Amino acid sequence: MRWCLVVVNLLVSFTTLAETTVMSTLTGLDQAQGGFAQQVYSEEGRLLYQASGRFAVLPPTFFRWQTLSPASELLLIDGDFLWQYDEDLLTVIRRPVPDDAATPLQLLFSDLSDIVNDYEILESQDRLHITPLDSRVNFQSLTVMRVEDEIHLALIDALAQRSVIVLRPEPSGPIDRAQFQMVVPDDADLIIQEGVTPP
Repeated sequence: MRWCLVVVNLLVSFTTLAETTVMSTLTGLDQAQGGFAQQVYSEEGRLLYQASGRFAVLPPTFFRWQTLSPASELLLIDGDFLWQYDEDLLTVIRRPVPDDAATPLQLLFSDLSDIVNDYEILESQDRLHITPLDSRVNFQSLTVMRVEDEIHLALIDALAQRSVIVLRPEPSGPIDRAQFQMVVPDDADLIIQEGVTPP
């Protein structure tokens, strides 16, 4: 559960999709779904956590991050709420969507012209390196790379831990919005947290 909250902090916040975004600059994509693999390393380089699963992003307000291994967990934004479902614990938590966090996913789908005053952006042919100018932002740096058909994110967080996330977008038509609707299982406990965001 703890590492799912890390993913929440790193990957859930959105801005209105504009014409020239980080993602579209590198890939031409304005929406995406597919598989992912994630590794988190300590400052010393020790592997702390790894996971794999499925993701879907439909800006500006829909997000799905489903971990399939090592455990089945789901993070979902339906436009109004952030949902977290732990299948092993049969627990569903509903929270308000964070609206003030500058996160990697927010940056991926942000208009480049909107973030140039808050971040140092170094661009090369196949990558962007983004460094916050404000020390209060919850990460130190983000490098976004296109490697053939994959998107690689290398992130150094505020604790100097390094997260490596590989997104493997799949060719597809319009993304089905139904997958962003949370259906609470009958046998799951529902916990509603008003005005609380993940630590």
